[in-house]
Amino acid sequence: GDTQGPFRVLSSEGSKLNIKFIDYSTRYAKIFGVSDGSAETALSVFKPFITRLERRTGDKCKYFRCDDGNEFKGVFFDYLENLGIQKQRGLPYAHHIPPQCENLHKNIMSRGRSVHVASNLPLEYYLDAQNYAVYKWNREFHSGLDKTPFELIYGKRPNVANYVPFGCIGYAYLRQEIRDKPENFGKLNNVSVKCRMLGYGNDDDSEEVAGYKILVDANPPYVTYSDNVKWDLHAKMTLLDGACVLSESDLDDLYGDVNIATDDEFIPEIIE
Repeated sequence: GDTQGPFRVLSSEGSKLNIKFIDYSTRYAKIFGVSDGSAETALSVFKPFITRLERRTGDKCKYFRCDDGNEFKGVFFDYLENLGIQKQRGLPYAHHIPPQCENLHKNIMSRGRSVHVASNLPLEYYLDAQNYAVYKWNREFHSGLDKTPFELIYGKRPNVANYVPFGCIGYAYLRQEIRDKPENFGKLNNVSVKCRMLGYGNDDDSEEVAGYKILVDANPPYVTYSDNVKWDLHAKMTLLDGACVLSESDLDDLYGDVNIATDDEFIPEIIE
């Protein structure tokens, strides 16, 4: 596991950092947006993640590899020690440790930045773009594996028929109960609302929701979920009303100070 950040811009969920965990044997990864880099916060997201993986696979975690960061000390180390999980940490200032997680940072950052810029969505949705990249990562083949990480964990092939570009414009169906609310117009109300694609409801989390995570193009925009969306895959992904263009200075503000190891800091992973 490893922490990335801080970013200069608060995400839509109110975080400036993220923690990524990756299973070394299957390459299965998960990202969590966090508000601070404390050991208590890191433990609060690690506990449900490792519990789900152990329950799904029937295997127990034996090692935890990380750098010398304070977020993996204190109560986090106590938790590992109580479960008999050996902590394998790097030396201070060894930025290439843990190598597989550092490579994941670089990969997800690159993918997330690309789809974020292409989507023309506001700056604060960068964490959703990285979540989207991790979702795709878990459903792709990686070197040395004959199955995707998702299949190795869940024992079934992933459904890729629901793939939609990040930020894609769509129209989500409004159920009758929503249209009948006092603030709406009942039978005179539009039966759909314009939206943008932010992610997937079945994002391998503690609680899953059917359908897509969408950003409704309203004033102000709001995030919800819908399982009935017609996507316009040929529409240009334009700006939201009142949203700013992602200029070079904006991108530098968002990504400029993020701690990402450079190419020469990466070393081959040693598989035990």
